[in-house]
Amino acid sequence: MGKLVLGKLFMLLLGSGQRTKRFFILIFLGILMIIRIFWKPIEYFVILILILILYKSISKYLSKTVEDKVYDIKNLMDLLKFEKALEKLEEVITKDLPEVNEDKKKPIYFKCICYKANCLSHRIYKSGNIEDMKQGVRLYEEALGLALEENKPVVELMLRVGTAYYNLGLFQKDEEIFKIAVKVLESALEEEEKNREQLITSIHLNLGYFYKELAKYSNTEECLKKSLEELDYVFDEISKKKDKYNEDIKVYIMIFRASVLRKLNELEFNENYKTKAIDDLNNAIKYCIITNNKHYSKYFVTQYAALKFNMAMACFEMFKISNSEAYMKDFKESVKEVKECCAKENNAYVIRKIDEMLGELILDK
Repeated sequence: MGKLVLGKLFMLLLGSGQRTKRFFILIFLGILMIIRIFWKPIEYFVILILILILYKSISKYLSKTVEDKVYDIKNLMDLLKFEKALEKLEEVITKDLPEVNEDKKKPIYFKCICYKANCLSHRIYKSGNIEDMKQGVRLYEEALGLALEENKPVVELMLRVGTAYYNLGLFQKDEEIFKIAVKVLESALEEEEKNREQLITSIHLNLGYFYKELAKYSNTEECLKKSLEELDYVFDEISKKKDKYNEDIKVYIMIFRASVLRKLNELEFNENYKTKAIDDLNNAIKYCIITNNKHYSKYFVTQYAALKFNMAMACFEMFKISNSEAYMKDFKESVKEVKECCAKENNAYVIRKIDEMLGELILDK
């Protein structure tokens, strides 16, 4: 977390790419001028100040190449300024690209539509806007087509395409769209030839989520077992690595896996499923309690909401298994805190999942 904050602070202060180069060039020139002050009149220092003022005044009017503008957009995305990045992308696509030479146009356009789709993906999680989701699917599909034409690596793009379909299916509650998402990711696994461990694990993880969602609509038992198989595989792979990021992912997987196991137990009345689900949930709840940091709610709202969302899901699943009112109380408290966080920073995905859990409780009455 500290490295991330420092990195973002550095970029905010100094920028990156061409801006950073210009900054350090100016610093270098400034040092030289100051050194000269020791054996030349003070006028040199005044000249330095005038140069800096002049540069600041005219730099905003200096023209940039399209490549520089696209690089600046990437920097905005790194700073999580997705709305600003979308504005700049629109300008580049509509105003700058038509003036670019044909031999350079296609690779720049490819970057632009990938960046635009990425920005829309981040907006979607906050807004839940269906039209943004549809546009994101179209852009990723177009980018995938261009990559195939140029014989570029496509597996990462296929993962993004599948995820875009999953998001659309989730908010539209459309079985056919979920089936497309699953098909795309299964094809991505077949396409991956470089055995990139992290990418393969990400695909399997998403397949675990996709199959769990598809189980609501058709082939319930079969889809749940496929989801369990994928989640087990990813959990085993991630357990080989010991770091904070992977521990967070493991907790999320344990909660999802417990949900799958709980539903399989309801279908098959298999005590092993129930026991394993309880073990996963106990471990997840323990982790959430240990890592709970009250300061996150003020300074890192997104992280705090994610923690409380995990706690809410774990307590919900434990209540469904045990029917204990103590877990229902913890569930309601966590939901209240998540909604307070979402009031500060919207998260349509989290709200939808909470509404699904609340809806399931109403149906059970």
